[in-house]
Amino acid sequence: MSKLGAVAFGFGVALASLSLPAYACSPRQTVELFEVDWDVPDLRTDVIPAPTIGKIEFTRGTQSAGSSCADMGAVSIMVSLPETFQTKIGDIGVAFLAVKGEDTYEYFQGIPLVPFEGEEAYEIEVFLPWLDGAPHEQHVIDLEVEAFFVTREGAEGPRTRFSLYSKPHAP
Repeated sequence: MSKLGAVAFGFGVALASLSLPAYACSPRQTVELFEVDWDVPDLRTDVIPAPTIGKIEFTRGTQSAGSSCADMGAVSIMVSLPETFQTKIGDIGVAFLAVKGEDTYEYFQGIPLVPFEGEEAYEIEVFLPWLDGAPHEQHVIDLEVEAFFVTREGAEGPRTRFSLYSKPHAP
């Protein structure tokens, strides 16, 4: 298994583990992994735009693990591309790569994502949940992240850098 395949597998396991019955919480799923065929040459002639990062919202846990959804943390990131671009998100994927800081939950490893269940849009919400626990169990999230679009053939577009910062939930 390639390094990217191993990371993608780990990402999938992390998403799936959050819906285990033991936690009695099923967070909404807005994205799934984007399939890239690295063996096919990229024949696109259009220029892939840089993503626009919109509203970013954090939710942090309020109770210890095993407390239904009260132990869940999440970040919601709105990502869009120009409506004049001929391709929608779904035909191309969006990837996030942490370039500064500790990616504790390993969500920002450059794995391309698309809207869940094959929907296509010019703007999507990327909702990434994790088991956060009570405030005294939480980590500060302080990252510089680059977002970029990826074609099915693996071509990457220009990157947009943004910051993610969240302190533990205040009681």
